[in-house]
Amino acid sequence: MATAEFLRKARRLSKVIEKAFAHVRYPGDTALLHPGYSGADAEVQGFQGKASTSDWRRIPREVVEENYCSLPFLSPQAFRFFLPAYLSCALTADSGDRTSNVLSFTLYCLNPEVTEQALLEHFQGQVRGFTAQQREAVRWFLELIRDEHHDESLRREAVDGWKRYWVGNGSVEDDVTCE
Repeated sequence: MATAEFLRKARRLSKVIEKAFAHVRYPGDTALLHPGYSGADAEVQGFQGKASTSDWRRIPREVVEENYCSLPFLSPQAFRFFLPAYLSCALTADSGDRTSNVLSFTLYCLNPEVTEQALLEHFQGQVRGFTAQQREAVRWFLELIRDEHHDESLRREAVDGWKRYWVGNGSVEDDVTCE
C-alpha cells in the first residue's frame, strides 16, 4: 500500500510530467515500431488507433496496462509520446495491482542493464531527443520511487537507473558506457 506521503508527491510529480511532455505529439500508427525491430509488429499493435487525439493524456489506462512491456519496441518518437502515460500510470501502482507491471517494466526501460553496444545505442536513441525538462521529470520519477516507494526491489531499480543514466550533466549518452 502506498503511503500518504508517496501519493502526495506522486500527484505533484504528475503535474511536472504533464507539463514536461505537454507538447509531445503522436507520431502516427505507421511510426510506432522502432526500425531495429521490424519483425515485432505485434508488440506495438495494441497502441494502433489508440492515440488518435494526439494527446498522451487521453490514452486509456487499460491500453498502458495491457501493453506494459512494449516500450522498448517503440520508435524514439513513440517512446517519447507514450512514456509519460506509463510514468503517470506507474505512479498509482500498488503491489498485486495490474499497474505494478507497468511500474516494474517502466523502471526496467529507464534502467536497461545493457552489456552490448547495440542495446545501449538503442536506449540512447530512444531518450536522445528528450528536453531538459523531460529528463528532469524522469529523474524526479526515479527519485520518488527511490525515496518513497514501499517495495525495496523497485527502489533499488530506481536507484540504479538514476545513477546509471539520469544524473550528471543531463545527457544520457555522456553518462554511460557499455559494461
